[in-house]
Amino acid sequence: MICELCGNPIERGARVRLEGSEVNACSKCAPLGEFVSHINGRRRERPDSTEAAAPPRRRKAPGLSPEFEVVEDYADRVRTAREKAGLRQDELAKKVREPASVIHRIESERMEPSMGMARKLEKTLRVTLLEKASEVSGEVDAGGGGELTLGDRVVIRGRER
Repeated sequence: MICELCGNPIERGARVRLEGSEVNACSKCAPLGEFVSHINGRRRERPDSTEAAAPPRRRKAPGLSPEFEVVEDYADRVRTAREKAGLRQDELAKKVREPASVIHRIESERMEPSMGMARKLEKTLRVTLLEKASEVSGEVDAGGGGELTLGDRVVIRGRER
């Protein structure tokens, strides 16, 4: 724990009231305020309320699977469909319950929509943004295991072989 007045570590200190606020103070700074209670440098353990709580549920959008990917011209499709529907970026953002900055970044190709976001945009704009993932060309050697690894798919720019 750190003294909120001088910034030094607290081994032994006190909780003091100073100018209407309660702060943790080291033994040197504690006399500056009105004593409230003793503290030691170790953090007090709070009872863990998460033990009794149910684990958080992960929501999985229906129909999403790894064999789908976002189309390459997603930005043009979203912009064209939005303009055709007569919507501004902020209006579309409200419909899909996202910030307007997300729509702007998607349309300017600074952000590729996630699968969930692509589904929302597809439904709202009646446009296709997801397609079946294309297979990687046969020139990649998958190491004989049959499954491709991330290293099999990565292309490093600027490095000549």
